[in-house]
Amino acid sequence: MFKSEIYKLFKYKAFWIILCLEIAVSVLVALITAPKDLTTVLVSLDSATSLFLVFLVNTIARHDFQEGTMKNIIASGIKRSAVFRAKLFTSYIAGILLLAVDGAIKIVVAFVKGATFQGDIVNVLISVALQILMILLYASMFFSFSYLLYKGPWGMLISLFIALFSTSVLAVFDFFFKLPFQLHVFTIGNIAEVASKMVYNLDTLIPVGVSTLLTCAVTILVYAVTAKREIK
Repeated sequence: MFKSEIYKLFKYKAFWIILCLEIAVSVLVALITAPKDLTTVLVSLDSATSLFLVFLVNTIARHDFQEGTMKNIIASGIKRSAVFRAKLFTSYIAGILLLAVDGAIKIVVAFVKGATFQGDIVNVLISVALQILMILLYASMFFSFSYLLYKGPWGMLISLFIALFSTSVLAVFDFFFKLPFQLHVFTIGNIAEVASKMVYNLDTLIPVGVSTLLTCAVTILVYAVTAKREIK
């Protein structure tokens, strides 16, 4: 099933359209910013990957429902759980691929413009790892809502809200309500800020761990809810 989903990924028109758009955006961003330090590039790889990933993951999650082929897949003896896992892991692959393309373009353009590496390699590697984690968490969250709410646009709209506004909305909430702790640091988007600042301690890494656990919990919950639902 996984091989089938990977094969379909490269057959989706949406994949190639999104890939071309991301390449164009990445080149434009790299040319405009033109950093002289490769560290600056490596700690801020995601310029538009998370946004483009919303649409690509939505396609992965909903395609078989929209085409009416999901019933045939289930009728052939493939378990719903196997379908869920295959599509989820394909979403991970899509996210990593988009992030890699985005990062590679920025690094090449920066290098051509004379950028050099100046920084602590260990901290930079941790930053890159955090950004990969962020994209995987986004892929999980986007897929969960798109797969759960496959009949309409709500899954994609919720995913767009998470990608674009969740951190800022909670930051505004924190500003006005002055809770003992800040809610916005527990969002997936906040991981990008941790990665860019390269300050790794309990105050920054505990929220990353909480965000990871919350995302895993949502994914597992959706997995359980959809494992036995009727396919119409």
